[in-house]
Amino acid sequence: MSQSIQINRSAADAWSQLVKGGALDIDGRDKEFAGAICKMLDPTGTDLGDALAKATTDQLIQVFFRALQPFSEMYREILRFFTTAGAKYGRDQWRIGISEKHFELSDFEDFVRMWDGVPGEIDVPALGHEDFGIVWLAWEAYPQLGNVANKAAREPAELGIADVDRWLVDYRSGQINPLPLSVLSEQQDAGFRELAALVATVHEGLVAFSQNRAVLRSQFDWRTLKGSDAFSVNQLAFLDTDNWLGTAVAGLALAKGIAPESRSRIARVLQNAFEGLPTRKLKARVSLNDLDRFLSLPVWQKRHEIYAVWVFTELAAAANEHDLEIYHDQGRIAFEFRESRLATVTSARPPIDMITERRSPIANPVGAGRTANVQPDFGLWARDPGAERCALVVEVKHYKRTAKKSFSEVMTDYAAAHPNAPIVLVNYGPIGDILDCIPLSAKARCATVEHLTALNRTAREEFRDLVRKVIGWPVRAAPEIGGTTRAKSAVAVDVSRSMAPVLSDPRFSSALAAIAVAPHASEIFPIDRRVHTAISVEQAIERLRSIQGDINALEAPVTELLGTYDEVIVLTDRDGLNDLSALRSASEEFAAGSFFRVTVSRPEST
Repeated sequence: MSQSIQINRSAADAWSQLVKGGALDIDGRDKEFAGAICKMLDPTGTDLGDALAKATTDQLIQVFFRALQPFSEMYREILRFFTTAGAKYGRDQWRIGISEKHFELSDFEDFVRMWDGVPGEIDVPALGHEDFGIVWLAWEAYPQLGNVANKAAREPAELGIADVDRWLVDYRSGQINPLPLSVLSEQQDAGFRELAALVATVHEGLVAFSQNRAVLRSQFDWRTLKGSDAFSVNQLAFLDTDNWLGTAVAGLALAKGIAPESRSRIARVLQNAFEGLPTRKLKARVSLNDLDRFLSLPVWQKRHEIYAVWVFTELAAAANEHDLEIYHDQGRIAFEFRESRLATVTSARPPIDMITERRSPIANPVGAGRTANVQPDFGLWARDPGAERCALVVEVKHYKRTAKKSFSEVMTDYAAAHPNAPIVLVNYGPIGDILDCIPLSAKARCATVEHLTALNRTAREEFRDLVRKVIGWPVRAAPEIGGTTRAKSAVAVDVSRSMAPVLSDPRFSSALAAIAVAPHASEIFPIDRRVHTAISVEQAIERLRSIQGDINALEAPVTELLGTYDEVIVLTDRDGLNDLSALRSASEEFAAGSFFRVTVSRPEST
């Protein structure tokens, strides 16, 4: 990347060039993006034209580059997901279809590679709003230090470090002076190095607006914090109302003089907190031409549509403990305005399909443009025995501002079309309080996740939790007897009270030994009116006879097992045979009708 240099043009001219080159819809979908640029240039301003008039071209370039980071991390996450999936499926190439446009992984790699190639004077962990508490958490690892650091930020306290003590006196009186050099020097060990960079970043962000803490506190509306950038002056000023900067400076200064083992303990806390976080580049050496190259890349031109692809990867991430099967056509995955099955959570019970753009009928929709159907971006459909059931609806918006009427109408219609499913609306930007606009009968099933971006870990976890509640814990078939492949057929034995004579019959032992062979599951399931803990084939006869069985009601436990296995072979008596008559089954008589082998198959979904 070329170094940013002063050029003979105004910031307004440079902005016009970026708007044109990046196809920015600043009166529509990118209006809030423009607003974010305005706030970064002038935190108290509301007019972008005024902010541009006061700014230099270099200032605009820096804040524009900063505003690109959420997109860079979104592309990085998509790339990481499909690279991992490629390793599983033996593919090194994927194609993502969006509105007749096909993207290769190399398209995402181009953007990420360009981003990583931009040099910066300092890289700092990209913390979210909730992460700044790491300072207090780290000092708790050495309470003596933490108590002194917290006190020194609030009230007179001598640390015995001259330049730090002078700085803290001014800080407590409301003045933020240049950081004492002794704080940032010699902080080269992992964890402390990143914290020192973070302290320098917070300090620079505050003093760029004002060195007066009272001025910083008075200028901002705390109600806007939720949607603000974690490193915005608004957020940093709010953070410092709790003396964050003073506590961090005092703690860093004190940590230089503590025993190595205590410093290592704090360092481990810091490293764990910073591990895996992306980084922000401060004072990036980037030019207007560099920005033009970013904005000319295909993945930027389709950024709004690609956002839905990233949301799919978040759906998949919510199932990271599960077995996930991804569907593709020779490496092509379609995210288009038509129904497509993207993946199946095979270890959910029942298995759950992730389907995009599935139409469902609705009577009397309230939303403009809908007449007889709804077509949500994503649906999670459970494969219940004999039928499919909508288990979750996810609608994706890439609006940088809220649209209360249309948002509430889409949730109302989706709730009406899917009367038993939770409805989740996610948005790149704000959503606001729209749930009060939804009919009371549906409101409890509706949830919103706003500011869902790659850098907002709180929103991401909130969304994943909503998905996990639907998917549940993984349930996996036991391996085949003598193998490692997951079995598709299981053996269940009726242990209800009426089976006691059968379980003692030597002919039953012989029948079980003949059935409990590969490729059936290596575990046998005792059942009565429920599924008991599985037992190994080797211990089966002895363990089955020791179970105190209950009444005979086999349909429910066998149906439960069919959620995991395609077929269940049940050894039961005539009462159990009658219990299973409603299921899709075939039976075979043993020992002159003393007991039966009933093979029950999973019903076809419709």
